[in-house]
Amino acid sequence: LIPLFVSLHINSSAASRMLSDKGVAYLKKHEPIGCRDHYTVRLLESKGIKAYFTGCLTLTLDSYAKKESNNDGKIYIVDPLYGFPNKDRIFTNTKSLIKGIIKGDILAMNSINEFMQNIFSKNLLDNAEYIKQELPSKSYTEDEKFKLAEGLLEKYSTAKLVITSRIHCALPCLALGTPVIYLKGFEKEFDACRMEGLSELFHTINVNRKTKEISANFPVSGLIDENINLINKPDYLTLANDLKETVSSFINNDS
Repeated sequence: LIPLFVSLHINSSAASRMLSDKGVAYLKKHEPIGCRDHYTVRLLESKGIKAYFTGCLTLTLDSYAKKESNNDGKIYIVDPLYGFPNKDRIFTNTKSLIKGIIKGDILAMNSINEFMQNIFSKNLLDNAEYIKQELPSKSYTEDEKFKLAEGLLEKYSTAKLVITSRIHCALPCLALGTPVIYLKGFEKEFDACRMEGLSELFHTINVNRKTKEISANFPVSGLIDENINLINKPDYLTLANDLKETVSSFINNDS
């Protein structure tokens, strides 16, 4: 088996286990390693492994794109600020409930709604369709998961706008040509390290739960409503084209 490493991410929470002497030796054998984010590039280079930034392979999902005439006018809100305290996380089990009480998260369960209401108009929030992209563990077969993923791609491909904190919703939307707003509000390193080099590709709104500060990397005047006319940044195209060329070349040379 001869692997091609592109879009690899090694999370800070798993780095010590994955980059054992054996792990480093294996990656060096197949270098240079294409990495999904700049954090992983630096991490591998610190171990003497040649690495470069590729972005994510989901940027190449443009085959699912629809013509603009197929736009159904829907706005989807997908797992917004999902890392913030919320009922699903706190009431998962007794342990999570106790933890939520001790940390005070149970008092901040409405923080997502509060921030969303300070960013988007009531009409947009009331009329949007809400989607949870994270599936319950061990509830679906692999085939069922692929069908569900394709169903989501079909939805996103005809949307007027997608608002999300999931990179694996936002990145495909770039490929699909669907306007997307990325809500970035991660507080922990194992979440933030995944984003280096990716959040710059989106129209991003940064949310700081502790300071209540909200900022954006694109012009925003007042509350964002359903009439927003947003065009995605073209920065991702170079990454997407390079990924296609790299993978195609590898497959063709191997056949």
